[in-house]
Amino acid sequence: MDYIPATSNFYPCQVPSSLYNKAKRWHVKKTAPWAGLALLCIVFLFASCDIEPMSATISSRVANPENEGLEYLTITYHSDGHTSGNPPVDNNRYQVPTADFSVIPPRMIVEPVRVDILGQGTLEKEGHVFVGWTPRQHLPEEKELPTLAFQGSSIPVHINLDFDAVWFKMPPDHPKHFTITYHSEGHTVGEVPIDANKYTPALLYTILGTTATIIPPQIAVILEPNMGKDGYEWGGWKLRHALPRLPAGTIFQPQRNTFVFGNMDLDAVWLPAP
Repeated sequence: MDYIPATSNFYPCQVPSSLYNKAKRWHVKKTAPWAGLALLCIVFLFASCDIEPMSATISSRVANPENEGLEYLTITYHSDGHTSGNPPVDNNRYQVPTADFSVIPPRMIVEPVRVDILGQGTLEKEGHVFVGWTPRQHLPEEKELPTLAFQGSSIPVHINLDFDAVWFKMPPDHPKHFTITYHSEGHTVGEVPIDANKYTPALLYTILGTTATIIPPQIAVILEPNMGKDGYEWGGWKLRHALPRLPAGTIFQPQRNTFVFGNMDLDAVWLPAP
């Protein structure tokens, strides 16, 4: 005897096809529409009496067809034309997301793991500055990956991911670094402080009237004078030359932070002692 298969909308019962077809024919006849409908209800009610409901069994499958047969997911970083160093390596193995497809809509059983993006590692590319990573894969709209992922940003891992380094070509006249130099202006005791740091210049670009930062301006801490001048008191450090957002003559006090927008020459300010 043939049977009508179970559907996801009813209990998984087996109904004799002859009985089902007869009830269906009765239902569509104009002469007795309610009789056929009633018989259909009785058939399914009868067939479900000693059958366990479908919801008792969970159908757990991978949430994305690309992950079929995979034990775990990985993230791989690629250099994309570097001249030295190596890309970072993510040795983690991430769990494959799974879902229960026996319910509508499917219910997630294992959620995608969220991962923090790594930095550039030791990668370098001559004449370029590292910006971030761009994914090779494209996901459905509701799981869209960022076009540009920065170090520390968090993304969900739905599938195996490959990231290529994004490099920005430096303008030929862009300096490699900035320095801060302190000048004593006639001190008589102590030592002139020395800042041996090399500060990476900020790099901005403008697209359609919007300014974006490729390299943010670095921050320096103004040093203590550790020196003195007979008959004078300390008055701070004075900026010798104007810089973007910093006019000449700006006074800085020790242990204060300042953005470095260019090479800075700071002259000691001495005030006559009372």
